[in-house]
Amino acid sequence: MSFANAHQSIQRTIVNYAKTNYLNPALLAILLAARQNNRITAEDTGREAGKKRKLILNYLPPVCASTGSCATNLCDVDGNEVEPLQKDFLVGKCTASNVIKITLDNNRNLDNVTLSEWHLGVFANEMQAARNKLALEVLTVLAANVGKFPDGIATVKKAILADPKTGAFSPLGKALIEKVFLDTQMTNTPMVIGGDSVFVAQSMQSAGGIDQNGVNRGAATSLNNYFYDGLINQVFAGGENLIAFDPSMFKFVTWNRNAGRFATDDRDFNPQTAFQNKDTFYKGSIVDPVTGLLWDLNAKFDDCTDTWKYQFKLEWDMFFMPADSCTKPGVNGIFHFEGCELIEPTCPVAV
Repeated sequence: MSFANAHQSIQRTIVNYAKTNYLNPALLAILLAARQNNRITAEDTGREAGKKRKLILNYLPPVCASTGSCATNLCDVDGNEVEPLQKDFLVGKCTASNVIKITLDNNRNLDNVTLSEWHLGVFANEMQAARNKLALEVLTVLAANVGKFPDGIATVKKAILADPKTGAFSPLGKALIEKVFLDTQMTNTPMVIGGDSVFVAQSMQSAGGIDQNGVNRGAATSLNNYFYDGLINQVFAGGENLIAFDPSMFKFVTWNRNAGRFATDDRDFNPQTAFQNKDTFYKGSIVDPVTGLLWDLNAKFDDCTDTWKYQFKLEWDMFFMPADSCTKPGVNGIFHFEGCELIEPTCPVAV
């Protein structure tokens, strides 16, 4: 008998092989905006964990004109009664992962990898896909709610941040965006999500200088609140697009179903411990380590087929605030700009 092939194969399992820590810049911008807006909080959607309730926002609208006179006698006039207005809000959107199926034999056939390590590695892969899906869905909602410009008519205007041929940064484009917010008495530091022109402007700004028209295209100006994300052109179905917004004018809010007394366990989910405890189902939560968002996690184990099924879900919505300054109807602090698509360079023809 030959023992030439009697050796054992050596396994090396890379649990975290796929890239699982990418955060779409558009989603980052919306999460940062939510942290700046404390007009409403996640707690306003339900006082008890696991119970969702409609929020009724009472607010005082801005006073847009003063017709008072110094000759007025309070005994002779009725006055303008000040009453709060109301706006309702209920979390109604949900983003879910695929249903994940893992069999016990998946782990049985792996060496030097624990049950928990393998399952959590699978979770990380799935979370990246769910995070990308959430970014697209959130950006789609934001794009669907762009308002009108200060004239009360236009819904899109031009703002060129970078020369489409040379890539040179254009300070005029940035100035035109910021002017819109000053004209509506809103923030002087808007946040902007844009396509290629944002990336090129940020990259080329430091390489600029004074051009033939005397414009310093390399002058120090902050583009820290500008976020490049190619998803925006996908949402608008082509072209070069930017959404500029006042972060105080909307709020991204999440809500968890598996919370408080509606969760089976408030501890972190451990597949190995659950298996040894003969647990057949779990309703809890899992933290996305990249965004910090808490997703509901549902798990079920079938001991007849030695199979786990998992799915995580995030219930969320975006609350668009009533106008807080004197604007025309439809002006909400979220503006759609169009830039110019970059011209792909060509090589000189040899002579």
